[in-house]
This record gives sequence, structure tokens and C-alpha cells, in this order.
Amino acid sequence: GGDGYGEAWCAQVYLEHFLGDWEGLDKGMAGVDRLLRANLRPEARSQDPCVQPFRAFAYPLDEALFAQLTAKIVDQERERIPPSSVFQLTAQRTLDPADRRLRVGYMSADFGGHTVGSLVRNLLKMHNRNRVEIHGIAMMKGDGTEWNVDMQASVDRWLSIHGMTDQAAAFAVDSLEVHVLIDLQGHSKGARTGVLLRRPAPIIASFLGYPSTSGAVADIIVADKWTLPPETRNLYTEKMAFLPHSYFVNDHRQLYPRPFEPPPSRQDHDLPNQATLIGNFGQLYKVEPKLFDIWCRIMKRIAAITGYPAKQADNSKEMSEPSGDKNWPAALWLLEFPPETAPRIRRAARGRGKLKEQQLVLSPLLPIDNHLAIKSLADFALDTLVFNGHTTAADTLWAGLPMVSLPGVQMRSRAGASMAASLGIFSTLARTLQDYEDIAVRLGSSRKTLRRVRRNLNKAIQAEGGFFDTAYWAKEFERTWFLMWDAYQASENSHTYHLKSTADALEKYGTDWEPLNIMIGTSRYKRSKESTSAKSLAASLDAATHVKRVHDPLGIAARSRAARAAAAEREQGEEDES
Repeated sequence: GGDGYGEAWCAQVYLEHFLGDWEGLDKGMAGVDRLLRANLRPEARSQDPCVQPFRAFAYPLDEALFAQLTAKIVDQERERIPPSSVFQLTAQRTLDPADRRLRVGYMSADFGGHTVGSLVRNLLKMHNRNRVEIHGIAMMKGDGTEWNVDMQASVDRWLSIHGMTDQAAAFAVDSLEVHVLIDLQGHSKGARTGVLLRRPAPIIASFLGYPSTSGAVADIIVADKWTLPPETRNLYTEKMAFLPHSYFVNDHRQLYPRPFEPPPSRQDHDLPNQATLIGNFGQLYKVEPKLFDIWCRIMKRIAAITGYPAKQADNSKEMSEPSGDKNWPAALWLLEFPPETAPRIRRAARGRGKLKEQQLVLSPLLPIDNHLAIKSLADFALDTLVFNGHTTAADTLWAGLPMVSLPGVQMRSRAGASMAASLGIFSTLARTLQDYEDIAVRLGSSRKTLRRVRRNLNKAIQAEGGFFDTAYWAKEFERTWFLMWDAYQASENSHTYHLKSTADALEKYGTDWEPLNIMIGTSRYKRSKESTSAKSLAASLDAATHVKRVHDPLGIAARSRAARAAAAEREQGEEDES
């Protein structure tokens, strides 16, 4: 059924999935797949797809099918635009000879209390105004909140295109004469694809808010070597701009200073004292039945290894003392997000999971002002598979929790690997589903192993030039902008080059270039320390690659080298101890 009511069918499956109604979910997903394939046939060109790309993020769709879905959405929008409405841009838009500053526009509907806004709030302030001029282009109506007002004050020029037609908005953006336009929206809620397809800037880059291909809306996708490995290149219409560390910017060091004050306690939040508390703090629609079954097996395996209640686990500084009847050797901690899903999760834990009541903890949504402090009460975390945690994953790591993650194929399923690898924490990255389960069991059943990984993570969190150093990240991003512009000026075509920024150099590769095998911590290749070094990468390509050296007055290259050396030292220490 469902052929005549494709959109309604897909909406029903989405709602059931969102609310954790897993009975018949496999049949529903198969129906969505079948309807999409029929919808993407040439004879159905004029029909709207039954599901939008962002909603499909949590669906286990074939990767090529998802790319085709995105392409169709974009093609339909493009056909609605008169050819005369598309700006004809050339390299005539040059740098201002008076100050040689690059003009860069951030375009978003989430300049406020949204997760994307929380990630870039202070980034907007940290860009070097001697080198770049920052424009904020808001697609939503200003809400007057502190965050929105602060972001407006953080840019050099602010433009609101809320309420404008796509044509008027494109003219307004073009009047800013930005060199690089950064789209933070992609195909998520509030997107203005019609504005971007009118080409109001020479270079359009997709970044952060939509971890997938834009379907030929953007020229460049900003990523890193972990999120876009070579064998996934065919899934993206864009050229790639690789940042030297994780592409995922965050603002945690500024917004949530450590150590957390006042220090929280498990008793205050009705959490089990003795148990090894294993958390996932994302929305429950990201939890698929197969993954939940794995989580339940992890809990039962830990209980079997620790011999509870015959044996009592030893305690440590990081584990609370035993107290009360609610204790169990390990407990899975989830949020009631949304609350309507919680009863179904409890039934699944008792039924298909065969868990004891004490092995599952469901908490209401945590208060925003101290949610990270409360999350730090867990011992480690488990990432989701099809759609990784993104902001939630950064929250988890900043709270000091190692996170077990299995990199998938698409960008949205590789964010956890990107963050962990940029911190130098490879021991929590799995290669297979069985490896994912085994890593979690080792962490949950060995206090010594857990202490070691937590210690390494907490050192990496505080590192200069590391994942949580937003000021350093901002400088890396700026270097990549100039590389984009240099490539565009040389060719009058931003599609000509793949781009890679390193701490030591700016490097430019031709269209037939593919990066070396740098699939660190994935299911396909074993980690090779030699192939991941920026120095060895530059050396191996030196004969064929144009390298533009940059002035480094702030010592960024030295900081990066120190960060890489520290990561290698931490990893070597883990291998020695194990």
C-alpha cells in the first residue's frame, strides 16, 4: 500500500520512527525506499519527492538514492528560476586594493538560540578583521534574544532577507559584494535554495548546518579528511575544502567553562551511584532498533563480566560510592527527547532488550544553563549510527566523556570520528558493529581502561590548537577562504580545484586529485601514522603540488605541530599501557 498516497505514507513512517514505534518499521522503511525509487524515475520528474532530504537523514537509505533525492529537489527549484535572474559573475570582483580584505558572508536562518547559533556565536567575533570582513545574512526574523542581538553586533555588516522574495534577496546579497558566501543551512528548515541558485557570490560554500551534499547548490563543501574519505567522493556534487583538523567548529570553551561550577552530584539528579553510567543524550529518533539491541547487549555483557551481584566492582575517583538499591554494574542513560517516546523505549528495554529496570535511566530534558555539568556525571557515551551526534557529540566530549563511535559512509555518520580523531582519541573508534559493542564492554567492565581513556581525553580537551580551541580554528578557516579565492581567481571557476589547508602550508590540487588513504579509525583501513602526518602528505605530493607558503606571525604552525606531537604521544601511551 501507499503508492497513491506517497507523501502521507512517508509522513506516517517518519512520525512512527520519530516516536519510537518500531513495530512494522522495517516494512515502513522498505515502502519509503520503494516510493522514492519510483519518484526518482524520469517519468516522475514533475512529482515532488515523498520525503525531504533533512528528514531522511535518520533513514537507512542507500547512499546513492539519498544523493539522487537531493539532486531532484535542487533541479525542481532551478527550473523555477528564469535564466535571466541568475547573476553572471566573473573574477572582476577583486580584493579592495585599499586593505586587501576578503569579504565573507555567513548565511543562516539560525542566528539565535539554535544549535548552529550556539556553535558560531563567538566564532563571528574571532575572525581577524585585518584580513577579512564578516557579513551576517539572516534568513529569519530577528527574535530580539540575547544571542541574536550579540551575533548582529559581532559582524561588520548585517543583512536580513527575511520577508524578501528570492529574487530581491539575491540582489541584496549581491550588493554586499562578498567573495565567499558560506551557507549554514543546506536543505534544513529555513533554507533559501532559490537565493543561492541565483549565484549572488562568486564562491558558495556549504558548511556545518547540513552535513551532506547540497546537490550542486554550493561549489565547495567544507569538511575534513575523516568526514569525506576518498571512496565517498561520488556522493557529493561539490569540490572539497579540507580543514586540517575537524570541520566541526564549536564554542564550548567560551560558553561552558570548565571545571563546571557548582560541581553536580548523581544524588541530586536521581542517578545510580555505583553503576557505570553509559549515556546518549541525542534525540531518540536517531536510535534505530538494531542499535538499541546492541546497547542492551552491552549492558548484559558488562553485568556478566562483573558478576553482579556476587562481586562488587572497585571504586575510583571517577566512580561514585555504592548507595541504595538502584545500583547495577552498568546503566544506560537516555533523555526523554521527545517525552512521548519514553514509554516505548521502556517497553523495548524490558521486551526485546531483556534489561532489568535498574539498567535503564530516562531523564527529562536537562536545563540549558547546566546541562553539560549534569552530563559529566556519566562515565562514557555511545554514539548513534546512521545519524551521529553533532552538537550533542561535542557536548559529550567537552563534558569529559569518551564516546564510542562507528564511522559510516555519509558525512552525517562520520562526525563522531572527526571529533575524536582531532582530539587524538582513536581507541573509541570502531571498525565494525561487533567492534563497537566490544569497545563499549571493555570501557564498562574495566575501571583501569576507562580511567586511562578519560585521562587522555581530558588532556586533549585543554590542548592549545585542539578541537575546542575556537580562536585557532577560526584562523584555519580563514586560510581556507583565501585558498578558495586564489583558486577562483586563477580559473574564474570555483569548481577547478580540491583545496586543503594545513598548518604549514596552503595546498591546491587539480580536479583529478584524490587524497591519500587517510581513513583513520574506520572499518575499512587500519590506522597508519605515517600517512596522516601533514608533513609526510606535503612531502609525498611536493613534486606534483603547488604549495603556497604563508606568513605565520601568530605561531599557528608551531601550535599545530605541538598539538599533533601531543596527540601522537597520547596514542603511544595508550598502546604502551594496553
